[in-house]
Amino acid sequence: MFFMITYGTLNLATLYESIARNPSYRPRFRFSHWTTALLGSIGCFSVMFLISSTWAVVAIVIMASIYWYIKQCQITARWGDARTEWAFERARRNLLKLQEDRYYSKNWRPRILVLSGRQRGRLAISGHWLASGRGILTQAQITVGDVEEFLPHQVAQEKVLSSYISDLHLHAFPTAIAAESVSMGIKALVQCHGLGSIRPNTIGWS
Repeated sequence: MFFMITYGTLNLATLYESIARNPSYRPRFRFSHWTTALLGSIGCFSVMFLISSTWAVVAIVIMASIYWYIKQCQITARWGDARTEWAFERARRNLLKLQEDRYYSKNWRPRILVLSGRQRGRLAISGHWLASGRGILTQAQITVGDVEEFLPHQVAQEKVLSSYISDLHLHAFPTAIAAESVSMGIKALVQCHGLGSIRPNTIGWS
């Protein structure tokens, strides 16, 4: 039973990686395809229940318990998470689809860019209200200074901004840039921020 459930789970993992199109997943099996992985997984679990449905259920429960225990241990994995790759692939496909689809005014959604940083929390909260859980809110912070000096600290700055967003219980994306002046930073964000058809249609600053 445990050999069959191991092979079945391995086929499920192969199916997941094939659909997610993970760049690090490079199978050497010539006929590797998501359909063969799906058929292999279905075959393994079917054979388990054909042999003994009782022991098949027992084996699945034991494996699920082991998985739950390992998950509770919060072991840091260095090989990545397949769920992240799956989410990335879905986002990529949806962005391409949105790029091709026709826009209808009745389907308008707010895509708000708030230039508040950490100093103007009320502006960020107002943007959150406007988005109302149906749009996209980005909270931007502009640092006046040299761009090359700012780049090594950009990730840390965005993490601080992300923590600030979490403290306010907002659903927003943080972004931080450097510019020679605030006005130049605003112009750069308005022109370049976004991806594909997901670009700001509402700007807020004070």
